[in-house]
Amino acid sequence: MTFIYRYSFFLIVLFSCNSGNEKLVLTDLLSHGEAIKVMAPKDAHIIVDDYGLIKDIIITDSLDYSLQIFISRTNSLSMSKELDAQKEIVRNARFFSKFVVEEDEGFIYEKNIDDDLRYDFRYIRIQADKQYVFQPSLSGGHNEEHVRRIYEAVKQ
Repeated sequence: MTFIYRYSFFLIVLFSCNSGNEKLVLTDLLSHGEAIKVMAPKDAHIIVDDYGLIKDIIITDSLDYSLQIFISRTNSLSMSKELDAQKEIVRNARFFSKFVVEEDEGFIYEKNIDDDLRYDFRYIRIQADKQYVFQPSLSGGHNEEHVRRIYEAVKQ
């Protein structure tokens, strides 16, 4: 029994030392074709896929920080219009439960998948004729703390 307690203590210490404490730095995406900067881990990997009408950028260092940015052209300079469109998409998704945070440029929301609560966000920037939609990468379920941490980093 003592082994189990020691092993549990070791895991708690290991994860608490790494959970959300990595240093985020201002990362310029200009070398990847986008005139935008985001806060990301210093040694993050950046993957860019250009599909013509939409560009997909994933910035990740592990499952602890994984951000996806969808970039497309926009004819609208109305942040509220674009945000309302994103909210409508999310609201109509199968597992949508509720909005947890609602701000002028983004929101965090809850998904209830068979009583398993997961969280996600959307954050929008409009710059010139481009719309940037930020969200956690599609790597699976995220807890609220994880989503809030990345959401706050994107806002900086």
